[in-house]
Amino acid sequence: MRFPEYYGMNMDAWIDCMSDIEEPLCIEVLNTVEFNRKLPKIVSELIECCAIVNHRLAKSNQDIYLVLKFL
Repeated sequence: MRFPEYYGMNMDAWIDCMSDIEEPLCIEVLNTVEFNRKLPKIVSELIECCAIVNHRLAKSNQDIYLVLKFL
């Protein structure tokens, strides 16, 4: 996803980086059923982190958002 070199490789850093997007972004998650079966906590945290990013973007009055598309 071309994160900057200073990316901390954790969910807080992911939220910070994704909060800097400059246009709407859609992340497609493939094999969602299997992914959720094997790693339900990760799926849940991904959803929560996207919600945090969108909340930050909404507070800054930008017409930018992050979308998760489960396939």
